Amino acid sequence: MKTLYFAQQLVLPGGEINGPLKNPQNQDYGDIGSIISTLLPIVISIGSVILFLVLVWGGIDIMISAGNPEKIKSGKAKITSSIIGFIVLVLSYLIVKLIANTFGIGQDLF
Repeated sequence: MKTLYFAQQLVLPGGEINGPLKNPQNQDYGDIGSIISTLLPIVISIGSVILFLVLVWGGIDIMISAGNPEKIKSGKAKITSSIIGFIVLVLSYLIVKLIANTFGIGQDLF
């Protein structure tokens, strides 16, 4: 019997509902590496959007600071945090892809 990590299918009297972790051949992902490879682009996309919004928020804080040093400091901190977060996000993506490529779990590095 194949162990599934997430609910992949819900069978109801009127039909069935399939989960999001199906590959194109409509087979269940059975290992954690395949699940991570599937969810990684989604998590990276959501993180990128959040970091962009924080970057814009920091810029807006600086623009509306009216010379207030505390607001300028807060805006610069948000911009710095978002840039560092983006670097960490990219590095984590590359590290996961490198590990997946090394152990043969996922696709190629890029």
